[in-house]
Amino acid sequence: MVKAVAAQNEVIQHLNAYLHWHNLPLRLNQAGVCNGLSMLHAKYFIEGREEAFFNFLNRIVEKRPSQEIDLEINHFVTEIFLTQDPSVLDKTLRQRDAHKMLASQSPLEPVFRISVVSDCHHWENIFNQLGLDENEILVIKSINHAVNIIKKNGQYVLYNPSSGLNEFPNEQSLIAHLHQKAFFHESTHLGMHVELLGQRLITRSLPDSKKLYTQYLSVDTVDNEARCRPVYSVKRNRIEIHSYTTLDLAVVNNNTEAVVEALGLGAARINEALFIAIKANAYEVFKHLLSSTSELEPLLVKKLIECALQSGANECFGLLFQNELVQQVMNEQRELLPWIDFAVRGGNGDLLKKLLEYYEITNGQLALIIKPINVQDVILTAINSGSIESLILLLDKAKPELSETQSLNYLLHLLAENDANVIFSSKLLECFPLMEKQSILTFFFAALKKGRGDFVEALIDNEHYSSNLKSALKETENEKRCAFLAVTSPIGSQVLKKLEERLNIKIAPSTFLPKLDEFQSPKRFFNRIKQSLEETAQLKEEYFLNGEGKSWDLFSILSFLKPFTDYLMRLWAKPSHTQGFKEQMSTLQQELDEIIDKKDNDKLNLS
Repeated sequence: MVKAVAAQNEVIQHLNAYLHWHNLPLRLNQAGVCNGLSMLHAKYFIEGREEAFFNFLNRIVEKRPSQEIDLEINHFVTEIFLTQDPSVLDKTLRQRDAHKMLASQSPLEPVFRISVVSDCHHWENIFNQLGLDENEILVIKSINHAVNIIKKNGQYVLYNPSSGLNEFPNEQSLIAHLHQKAFFHESTHLGMHVELLGQRLITRSLPDSKKLYTQYLSVDTVDNEARCRPVYSVKRNRIEIHSYTTLDLAVVNNNTEAVVEALGLGAARINEALFIAIKANAYEVFKHLLSSTSELEPLLVKKLIECALQSGANECFGLLFQNELVQQVMNEQRELLPWIDFAVRGGNGDLLKKLLEYYEITNGQLALIIKPINVQDVILTAINSGSIESLILLLDKAKPELSETQSLNYLLHLLAENDANVIFSSKLLECFPLMEKQSILTFFFAALKKGRGDFVEALIDNEHYSSNLKSALKETENEKRCAFLAVTSPIGSQVLKKLEERLNIKIAPSTFLPKLDEFQSPKRFFNRIKQSLEETAQLKEEYFLNGEGKSWDLFSILSFLKPFTDYLMRLWAKPSHTQGFKEQMSTLQQELDEIIDKKDNDKLNLS
């Protein structure tokens, strides 16, 4: 029997609760997590630490969010984020490149791989010919999901991020499960991309992949399709993929050998494969496909250019650009705003720069192209793309006339829409018109609440903003607000230190709290905190009133205070306090835990 392992949905739900509890600006979603967990499992397996991987998953699910920061879980979460969508941090990478994002004691490059759509019986033979050893692991991908397979005691053990572990005695039962339950294929054909990795250098004889293609791929079968249930389909830039051929599968996984084999057998739909290659930024594969296209039509070329711009595929765009017809089409393009918008949407600053340089667009010309009526849309597109480089380029060259309110709204939108992968800078701040004290304060508090030190750092580094911030924080209500947010924010202590060192502003974290010595009961103390918050209308309305417009009940106050209970406990740990007071505090601590536990059991949504 294999051990029970937390499934993907549970991991996502509990990790997001953990991240929310600590106000960390990251969230996991369904898209790509299976790929991240699959790659992580492979990494831990080849390092001989598979048990640690499963222990992490179970710890995440069993762990109730608390004020305690778990450094091991933080590291594990970081690894999941790096592998679920590498293109977020590096526009040249895709999910197939997840292994490049991980530091490992062992090589994560596959020693064998094959991409093919074939009958289940053929796949049984392929697995039999592979003869998987117990120190090896197979990473297996369909067009939209990823699982891993190892062998233990002569049995196949499947790790499916969506459902956990399953054991199979032979190839027949394993392939049947992959076909029907892991990849949810509706067709008789099964399409899989298989990669073999090992715990140590693999010296044994491996099947010749070229011979396998000869055995299981022919002129009659090269265009056979594998079909997944639409509910499990993948959307890539508005193209939904749930039916795919060997060529499609090979292109997505940048498997040049499989592409060459498929093209040699007369694979159809090459034009469609060109678009898939661009979206996958599969440069080598795209090169083969382009050379195999007998004649490019101007309309097709234009669509390929637009696809490359929208996908941020700089390398594929560069390859296209070498074609004379492509240059001709680009020279004939008169309306540049749609192409600029596509490049901004693609989120690759280098590609946008290349486009502007090709057309020799000066600052003044860009301002004319992006007319005032289009400025808002283009800037929002740049913000939503997550590309700071594109946003800086647009603002620096076009120099749009923005009001202070518009600037603040753009900055708040940038803060709200982008996670920690987008690094804010003082250079970007300087691209917006200067804001005055109230707007600066609003932005500062929003960044502090979100836990974004890079935004706060940019404000403090700017002479105009730092002087206004210093003046604003001397006001009592602003000081209280800053103190409260500093205690609840994960970057609070660093921000207070920076304010003291750089701006000579000293704010005590307990500024917003009533004096404890006035109370003999911890419960009364909490009630007084509630009263203090309710008396501070600005705090209550802007920051602590829940989304439904309801006022705070005692549970809301206590649960919100929970992340810094440890701080409050230290504040109260004074020798002058009686033993009875300390016992009351301990009792209250237990009551807090019971309240939170009860709400957790009632499926309180922390995410």
